[in-house]
Amino acid sequence: MSHGKTVSIVLVEDDDGHATLVERNLRRARITNGFMRFRDG
Repeated sequence: MSHGKTVSIVLVEDDDGHATLVERNLRRARITNGFMRFRDG
């Protein structure tokens, strides 16, 4: 169900390999939302 709003995903991960893995799996799941990565909280 779409409500016309764009939702961005915020990823907080300091490990580059883990961040890449999360992004890859989001794309494999066909999630097309944009996301922002932060290296620490």
